[in-house]
Amino acid sequence: MRYDVSTHTLEPMTIDQARVLVRRYLGSFPFLNLHDPEIYIADLCTLLCGYPLWAGENAVQTIKETIKFPTTHAEIKPLLDEQVRMPKFMERWEREAREQLERRSEPEPLAIEGPEEPPRLTYAELRAKYDGPNGEPWGISNRDHIPRKSKQQYRDELIAQYGRETIDAIPDAKVSMPTLGEYLPK
Repeated sequence: MRYDVSTHTLEPMTIDQARVLVRRYLGSFPFLNLHDPEIYIADLCTLLCGYPLWAGENAVQTIKETIKFPTTHAEIKPLLDEQVRMPKFMERWEREAREQLERRSEPEPLAIEGPEEPPRLTYAELRAKYDGPNGEPWGISNRDHIPRKSKQQYRDELIAQYGRETIDAIPDAKVSMPTLGEYLPK
């Protein structure tokens, strides 16, 4: 579906349309004293032929309302450019949108191709790779096989870590034992 804000076409005017427009413009002055009328008219016609008729008419009307004397090429061109700025933008936007829709209908190749993923290891291969040095299994596979320490083992570890004097110096020191729940995954 196409949405047109303006029905103006961007097709440039013909030389005959430009001549009529310049003649109307110059005829609007009560007194006209141009240095070289033929060159001036040719220059204005050449300039206007690069723009649509509606843009030329609007620019000439603006000039007649704001400037008292015949104007120059440098004063007319910005007015013409301003007239066609938005329709040119709309035309470019529609063209790019159409191209984008055409590209969407075609399957797009992947922009990024990464390296191939290595094959996944089997359970036996993972066990061989990650089991402990003495064959102890990695991870918790069976809750019944969780190693448990006695109170005396915990006390011996603390004494080995901090020394007997430090542990005995603690009044009524109780060595807390971890519970089975601390070993289980949450």
